Amino acid sequence: MSDNLIYVMPVKGDEEWDQELACLGHSIFSSLRYTWSGASKDGEFFVLRNVSTAHPLIFFRIYSYRIEILQLCSKFSSSDIHIVCQHIFNMFGQIRCIGFDCVESDREEIGFVAQRYNVSEDFVIDLCGSVARYTSMLGRQLQHDLKRYKKKLSTASSDVRYACFSGQDVAEAVFNEIIGLSASRMAGKEVASSHTLEKSRRLFDLVKNFGFLSVIYVDGIVRAGVICTRYGTEMFMHVVAHDTGFDRFRLGKLACYFSICAAIESGVLRYHLLSGWYDYKLRFLGKPVEFDRVEVYRSAGAVFFCLRRYLAIFYRGNGRRVKRYLKLRGSGLPGRSTQGPGVLPFLGRMVGPVRWLWRGG
Repeated sequence: MSDNLIYVMPVKGDEEWDQELACLGHSIFSSLRYTWSGASKDGEFFVLRNVSTAHPLIFFRIYSYRIEILQLCSKFSSSDIHIVCQHIFNMFGQIRCIGFDCVESDREEIGFVAQRYNVSEDFVIDLCGSVARYTSMLGRQLQHDLKRYKKKLSTASSDVRYACFSGQDVAEAVFNEIIGLSASRMAGKEVASSHTLEKSRRLFDLVKNFGFLSVIYVDGIVRAGVICTRYGTEMFMHVVAHDTGFDRFRLGKLACYFSICAAIESGVLRYHLLSGWYDYKLRFLGKPVEFDRVEVYRSAGAVFFCLRRYLAIFYRGNGRRVKRYLKLRGSGLPGRSTQGPGVLPFLGRMVGPVRWLWRGG
């Protein structure tokens, strides 16, 4: 095989790879620490070096006839995807399709048979070097609200403390308290919390290596907090939570603002509010970035070989499009998925044949 192909063992060299990826400006979701924490370790993991100038390192995993690129939430132009796929198809003759999950990409032709649909989004704040300048860029109403509720909180209690913890200084007890606040808030809305034991364990593993927690204590008790990870000059907000008994102080909003200010002071250049279409993310100057799933096939014959997968992706993609259309319709929030799902009649005609194929004919 080519000299720029390196076999990767799951345990060795994680720190070195992650330092290099962080310097290249990749997402925390591209880190090996994130990949190993959620993946079974019995597969074959590889690194490609120097395939393209935009992506000097490409991590991927082989599953029989297909390959999955592991750089989640990274930016791949259509030309980057073409170069990477051409290289991999030339090296691995048995590979029929290559998946890029959750990547920021344009909508240009790739040069191969491909499927593409939206899977997630992020709201990214470009930080401007100083807290005062960032604050001045916020809307007047938000600036007024932040001052008002901070003063209201300090009036209600003489013991209000803002604190930050990073990396190994993050106490698991504080982490669990913030997760507990989030779960309690969801329970009050009669919504199941997304923070399962497994997901919390995985997040804490990331936090111990890349974590940044900002916490608001009132009378010595954690009443609000934000759980972030820092990767190079990028910071990612995974959880923001507050005690619902303090709703009148808008602690969630204060905690978010305090976390962004702490990120600016620590030299972070971009703050990621991650997925979820909420108005407060726009008010804090988050700019929406859309992420797609891109499935690339070697040829039309490869599509026939992978027909079940192709149809499953087709339905999943259009289902996501319909769901997003219904959610964003009339909300006033930006997003390219707000246009109507014109493929619905075609989907209806496809239901019967696809069910037949899916069940084995």
